[in-house]
Amino acid sequence: MKTILYYFSGTGNSLAIAKEFKKNIINSRLIPIAKIWKNNENISNSEKVGFIFPLYFWGLPKIIENFIEKIDLSNVNYIFCISTSGGKSSPDCIPDKLKKILNKKNKILNAYFRIVMPSNYIKEYNPDSKALIQKKLDNSKLMVNSISKLINSNKNKIKNGRAVFLAKIVNRIWQNNVLKSDKKFYTDNNCISCGTCQKVCPVNNISLINNKPKWNNKCEECMACIHFCPKKAIQYGKKTQNKGRYHHPDITINELIIK
Repeated sequence: MKTILYYFSGTGNSLAIAKEFKKNIINSRLIPIAKIWKNNENISNSEKVGFIFPLYFWGLPKIIENFIEKIDLSNVNYIFCISTSGGKSSPDCIPDKLKKILNKKNKILNAYFRIVMPSNYIKEYNPDSKALIQKKLDNSKLMVNSISKLINSNKNKIKNGRAVFLAKIVNRIWQNNVLKSDKKFYTDNNCISCGTCQKVCPVNNISLINNKPKWNNKCEECMACIHFCPKKAIQYGKKTQNKGRYHHPDITINELIIK
């Protein structure tokens, strides 16, 4: 049975997980959701489909919810979802939301899991220590191996979230405001006008004006621009000025560029 792995990734965590699943899941291939979204493609011709993306504010990224609502899954017989997050204890409404979206398509969510990856939301938190990053990366590969066995066997298993009602409220408020959440992004004097931020933005939210980035209110808060800036020149208000940066050590900029 052919499997398509649809992924969305900013700093590379979810892409790295998607690549690991591709190694472990029989007859699978990767497709970036941002590319399909950009080209307005919305039909899956695979019998088995997986969605791999980060947990944002206790729920679905806006682009993911819109994508799954619109994609035609008529030919799909098995649907699974993997979310990545900086921790494992936060509330999570993803499985509940997905079940309702898929129910409208007369489909079910067969499997859902969360995989802990290094933290990247530096608007609020410092990146993890090097030791913790490595521990999370090592553990994530073990989880992928275990989950892949279930998926290859078409097993049904859903790791339900907790505090679902609260998570839904928080996620909906965030989604309603996320596109314009880029208002506080700016570049400091370290900017060298390299254009990396524009290239790695998966939703084409950044344009270069006089060789300096301008954010255009289509933000998904993936944090790619701020983490991949080679000079750490991108800031978010005063919250990130003294914080480190993180992107997945095995994912290159070219892998994240949506062409």
